[in-house]
Amino acid sequence: MSRFKLPLIVFSIVFIVTAGVLFYVLNKEMPEEAADKASAPGWVNKDGSSGRIELGEVPTFKVENATEKEKKAAEPNASTSAPATQDTAKQGKDTRTVENKTAEKKDDKPRGLDIVTDFFLESLAEYTISNYHPAGSLPRTPARDMTSVSFRSINTHFGLNLRGLASDAPSIVSAREEIWKKLLNPGKLQTAYDSYSDSFIDLLEDKSIIVERKFSTGGTRETRALTKEERINLFRVSAKPLRQTAAILNTVASDSDLIKAMDGYIKAQRRVDSANAVFQKALAESNSHGTVAAKNRASHAGKLLKDAITVREKIKNGISEKIKSLCGGGCDVQDSFYAAQWVYRRTKDNKHALKSILAGADLLSRLADKMEKRATLISRNM
Repeated sequence: MSRFKLPLIVFSIVFIVTAGVLFYVLNKEMPEEAADKASAPGWVNKDGSSGRIELGEVPTFKVENATEKEKKAAEPNASTSAPATQDTAKQGKDTRTVENKTAEKKDDKPRGLDIVTDFFLESLAEYTISNYHPAGSLPRTPARDMTSVSFRSINTHFGLNLRGLASDAPSIVSAREEIWKKLLNPGKLQTAYDSYSDSFIDLLEDKSIIVERKFSTGGTRETRALTKEERINLFRVSAKPLRQTAAILNTVASDSDLIKAMDGYIKAQRRVDSANAVFQKALAESNSHGTVAAKNRASHAGKLLKDAITVREKIKNGISEKIKSLCGGGCDVQDSFYAAQWVYRRTKDNKHALKSILAGADLLSRLADKMEKRATLISRNM
């Protein structure tokens, strides 16, 4: 028995030492009950990897065994519900904040100018360029650079389908009324000018660089871009109808006699319409019956129609001549009379609109100045 005593003692010592070492190693690797702070990797600096995001304090955590997790999962936890409620409320607040910012973004445009879209500026620039005719360009082949833009042409062009002027009105007629009702006051016109005039000039120049035209020179035809000289003339000749329209509007809106004369013209036009209806009926009866009495009635109705037309044309010519004399003789007769009619329709039920039209005339003149200034800038960079 004594011979086994020494090996047993040695075995016991080795077992105790081994157990102690294992206990020390395992105890060192297992996490303690107290929370350890996790440290960020060395490549993360205090401003984050992008240099912009603030990391803040690194959160601490505690390792739990499976039994403790099961216990906590089974217990009702009010503290967990509260943060969830707070998070939900915060999320709702954030959503409202985003909605408010979105609403503010939608309201970036000045109130009342939401009817003017970017597509309108595009359409206006394209219309201006398409009506610019350089010397020798097809199909007109003019001897010198010119534009076919006029107050009447541009009003008709955009009045038929609005082309970028937004309105919820059910018809074109009511949409035009709504648009002018919103825009036709001095403050709104000034705001529109301040908001869009520079953008329009820039857009016009950009489009003039890339547009191509067909030309006929010396019997040969070619398609090419506009030269710098033609781009300069685009701005200069396009400024002319703006000045002419400004002069016409200013002349009509400043003279109360012209407004009254236009009222007389409208009444004369109604008499023409009435006389024409009578004449058409009498003419139909004359052709149908062929009696002397029917022919006499048709002849008499025709004379009344002719007299009504004569009166109307005298009023029209008188208005046109007066506008021509007041604006210095540089105003187109047809465009002058059309503008006078337009002013009358805008002001017959709204006398305050006269101030708006006068303000608009001034803004058109200032836009013409900007166009000529841009032409000068382009010429200096040639």
